[in-house]
Amino acid sequence: MKRKKSGFGLVEFIVVVLIIGILVILAIWQFNKLYEASKLARAQKHAVELTGMISRYEIVTGKSIQSLKELKKAGDDYVVGELIDPWGAPYFIDESSGDIRVTSSNLIIRLNEQAIINKN
Repeated sequence: MKRKKSGFGLVEFIVVVLIIGILVILAIWQFNKLYEASKLARAQKHAVELTGMISRYEIVTGKSIQSLKELKKAGDDYVVGELIDPWGAPYFIDESSGDIRVTSSNLIIRLNEQAIINKN
């Protein structure tokens, strides 16, 4: 007498594991996209903050800023928080163009326009 098999076979199990694996990969991919978008949003916020800090410094001191180190030396009146981008690299002023560059991400934050340009 033959016994009737119950439960899942090997093929069904492999298909279920593959489907779950694909869903996990898609979820991780979407999370990474959102994480990068949040870093860009923070960089935009930093652009606005840096523009305000630099403008305030130039109005009070009456001289044009050459380096972000000047803001740090001036004290807490100008610098709020660290001058580090969301990717962990320091901001610096590119003396040839007057832009503040986010060094680790190939982004340029233009002071006057408060715009972020992705060079990738």
